[in-house]
Amino acid sequence: MKIIDRYILKEYGQSFFFALGCFALVVLISQFFDKVDTFLNYKTPIAKIMIYLVYRLPFWVVQVMPVATLLATLFTLSNFQRNNELTALKASGVSLYRVIAPLLVFGLLVSLFTFTFNEQLASPLAYKAKLFEKNKIRHEEGLDYLKRDNVILFGEDRRIYNIRFYDGERNIMQDVLIDELDQHKALIRQLIARKGTWQDQRWVFTDGLSREFDERGNITKEEKFSQLERVFPEVPADFLREAKRSDEMNYSELKQYINRLRKSGIPANKEQVELGLKFAYPMANVIIMLLGIPFALMSKQAGKIMNFGSGMVIAFAFWGMIEVGHALGENKVLTPLLAAWFSNLLFGAAAVWLLVKKVRK
Repeated sequence: MKIIDRYILKEYGQSFFFALGCFALVVLISQFFDKVDTFLNYKTPIAKIMIYLVYRLPFWVVQVMPVATLLATLFTLSNFQRNNELTALKASGVSLYRVIAPLLVFGLLVSLFTFTFNEQLASPLAYKAKLFEKNKIRHEEGLDYLKRDNVILFGEDRRIYNIRFYDGERNIMQDVLIDELDQHKALIRQLIARKGTWQDQRWVFTDGLSREFDERGNITKEEKFSQLERVFPEVPADFLREAKRSDEMNYSELKQYINRLRKSGIPANKEQVELGLKFAYPMANVIIMLLGIPFALMSKQAGKIMNFGSGMVIAFAFWGMIEVGHALGENKVLTPLLAAWFSNLLFGAAAVWLLVKKVRK
């Protein structure tokens, strides 16, 4: 059986890496044309364009990995079916389950690789690509540097900072507005200051106004101050971090961000769904492989064009269900965990049903 396993994996591997390479090339080309106006407007050198595309490539490799897995399954098994190799194996006493066993092992390894690749490389480089575009291509200031404009930060204890300008060299805020909310998201305290300075492990605000509010939003107390000291959990480094999108964070970073939103009293359903997708999407490689197996065995006459068309229909349907699950989770119709796994569960159930039905024939 080791010879058969090696043969199956060899044929599958060739199709998988060919499909992945083709999609990677298509993604590079599409990324280039998507940004071509920016490149031309800022007269970007070829070297910088290539660096940007290299930064973006790992993210898109992760996105198209399930499609490569699916197409490789369709191409490999349909070739075996068309060449009567599956018939020969069955005649030798080898069951279909035994034939697909090495493919499932390959799919599990791809899923593990996808998760690790996304955590260690794809997500950090996606963030780096954003910074590279803004700093090196658009030549914009204030990203990942020591001076930032229009800073908004969700702090602990439901505290929200709005800062017109932050100077990280001197740890000084200018034109500061800090709102504090209660557990029902009602405004209970507000601090307005011309300047805030980090001194002796605390924030010192100057030339400002502090207010307190009742449950109806009416001001119950208002005091002007020339200087006011406050000890907040947020330190200067917190105000220098450039905001990351969920796809630019790894699992631990996104989990920390969700905890911060919760402490600020801000709903995090969308982020919780995306946290679940950090595991669910890599596992899609196995799910979509299982779904591709019965489709590959349906007809001996199915050619590569038909298999490619079937693969793309299944892939777009799968991506569509991911978005449906995301919307259901964000709107609290499903729990975040169930929403993240919605597409996997739906397509996994269909795959098992079709596969069992096919084996019984």
